[in-house]
Amino acid sequence: MRIFLSILFVLFLSAVGVFGDFFIKISGNSGKFVIWKYLILGILIYGLSAFGWFLIMKNSKLSILGAVNSVFTVLFLVLLGVFYFKDSLSVWEIIGLILGFSSLIILGKYL
Repeated sequence: MRIFLSILFVLFLSAVGVFGDFFIKISGNSGKFVIWKYLILGILIYGLSAFGWFLIMKNSKLSILGAVNSVFTVLFLVLLGVFYFKDSLSVWEIIGLILGFSSLIILGKYL
């Protein structure tokens, strides 16, 4: 049960980190060099997620949580890119996502 709650918390932290990424991306998407209010907001959101990482790392296996964070951060960023920024995905990118989720299935065998 403890690892399940840890993984849920990591999923939440991944989403928070992507939210910070969103504001950082928006900060540089104008005619200006940077929109400071969005950049600062993104940095603050990253800081909050770092504090969450501090709390979760005290009692969990970094190897498993790091893999979960990486795969879900990529997934959340892809979803944000496709649906908000209208990015397109190649076949190789889709295969990469499938392989990332496959790695989580393999890691799940060792929890």
